[in-house]
Amino acid sequence: MTSTARAQLDALLAGRIEALVPRGSVINELLDLRNEVDDHPQMIAQIDEVLGAIPGKSVATGAWWRETIIDLRARLDIAAPLAPPSR
Repeated sequence: MTSTARAQLDALLAGRIEALVPRGSVINELLDLRNEVDDHPQMIAQIDEVLGAIPGKSVATGAWWRETIIDLRARLDIAAPLAPPSR
């Protein structure tokens, strides 16, 4: 469900992102997100790409994580645009 994925990404952006984020937390969030977009293969591919490119052995920088969340949110909007409100 893309609405759940959008909500998850929005919640991550709204929350406080520390200067260093545990790699395990990043992986868990990405895997949760991946489960939510199972009907969008292009998003799964993007998330898999991010999973393979997480910097650091034990932590990622908060700046990298924030940029990644913003990028994934933008890609989700392109892959699954919001339906216009019905009249």
